[in-house]
Amino acid sequence: MFFFKCFKCGKCCHNVKSEGYERYIPVYLDEISKLENLALKNKVKNNLEPDLLYPDILNKRLIVVTYVLKFKDVCAFYNEKLGCTIYNDRPITCKSYPVSIWKEHINYMMKVNTDCKFVEKNIGLISPKNYSELETFFPKEYKQAKKLMIKGKEILYRIIELEQQKKIDVGYLSGKLDFFYDVEKAEVEYKNWEKINLYDIELD
Repeated sequence: MFFFKCFKCGKCCHNVKSEGYERYIPVYLDEISKLENLALKNKVKNNLEPDLLYPDILNKRLIVVTYVLKFKDVCAFYNEKLGCTIYNDRPITCKSYPVSIWKEHINYMMKVNTDCKFVEKNIGLISPKNYSELETFFPKEYKQAKKLMIKGKEILYRIIELEQQKKIDVGYLSGKLDFFYDVEKAEVEYKNWEKINLYDIELD
């Protein structure tokens, strides 16, 4: 049986885009504390930054839904000799690679990342047309990608519940939803609004 095998080449840990471009790894709220501790333990710079923000017009604050681990050259947790120094504790986005998740409207979709060296080498063999083939070729990675989908839905359900309980107003129920992936732009448009992590807002 043909399975994905990581070459541990580190390509996914390096920035391969043009100069000035920052590569980023999506990180979820329940992973923040562990990554901050790992950064201290490994004595590396913590490059975690808020990513997806929802303006809460009810409380005049920005709700942080996800973070990103940014780097211009190479991930802070990557070592040229050792590879990923937090391999067992790496973010779930890394664990699902080369299976990627993206959202179309309300649906979450999966695809294979062709930047992966293993995928490049075996592109003729890897042409999954449905989720069952993805699961066959990438059993461990597919499992992690499914968890990513669940995380995305949990975030959405949390926002809906909070709006229904009138704890927040990000415009989801009214159809006026607004959000930012550009933190600097959000801070300009909503000057002086404090940031709060989604899961720090309690449900009734």
